[in-house]
Amino acid sequence: MKRESRTLDNIMKAIDAKPVHIPWRIRVKQWYLKLLSNRIFAITVKSIPILVLLILLFHTFASVSKIGNREFNIKEHHVEDGYLYITVENASIDKEQSYMVATNGDTVYHPTLKGIRDNTAVFKFDGNSYNIYLYSTDGRALQLLIDGQ
Repeated sequence: MKRESRTLDNIMKAIDAKPVHIPWRIRVKQWYLKLLSNRIFAITVKSIPILVLLILLFHTFASVSKIGNREFNIKEHHVEDGYLYITVENASIDKEQSYMVATNGDTVYHPTLKGIRDNTAVFKFDGNSYNIYLYSTDGRALQLLIDGQ
């Protein structure tokens, strides 16, 4: 720093100019403002990831608590024209995982969905006894035993 100051003084003497001296008080104020602004920037940069993590955790806990309070259950069911209609509430049926299997284990049927908003699974039904496994898209499950008699 001293060498740079001497070099600057030599340049100023060579061009016959008077150097402008900044008073010590102003230099201290500038140093303090620079230090303060750097700290604010550092604190802001460090706190943004923490805030994002807290928001994600809050969102996760809030959505899990909503799911935990809702029960996945049957709203209504009926047989019509050789088809069994099962309507559930508080969940969407996962068509790929849900199935109906005969009690002897021979025949397996996968449902067709009547409507996404209706949450109605439709199975071909011939009047025999079946075990039905309905899964929701969020991982909950229902097991039913349907007896044709």
